[in-house]
Amino acid sequence: MRKTLLILPAALLLGGCSSLHKKFHAADVSHDGKLSRAEFSDAVAKIAFTKYDTDKNGKVDLAEWQADEGKDNDKGFALRDLNHTGKVSLPEAQQVARKNGAFGDLFNKVDTNHDECIDVNEVDAYVKAHPKPKR
Repeated sequence: MRKTLLILPAALLLGGCSSLHKKFHAADVSHDGKLSRAEFSDAVAKIAFTKYDTDKNGKVDLAEWQADEGKDNDKGFALRDLNHTGKVSLPEAQQVARKNGAFGDLFNKVDTNHDECIDVNEVDAYVKAHPKPKR
């Protein structure tokens, strides 16, 4: 996930306004209009997981992992394979992301009022200040 973690943490936040708001509301599982650290982490981990799961079977195997990470980070795969099946599920990926505080730095940057949750206005402000790179 090392390469993907560098690319995807803002994926929840980047995109067109309607797409952005749809992603925000999908991530807001408590339906309180805010993203907690856990909701944010789970949403970004899901985006990263989807990128790795190239065969779309709901599991990431070592070959899929290595296609993105190379063979020098197999330990990272093993750390995410919590039940030692040789495959990483979305719940495993989300559990590891939460435990390790993944995406915490990005959360802190977006949470400008430091109330430990992100609202849609903070997301809009972050996206405005960090426009999506043009290809």
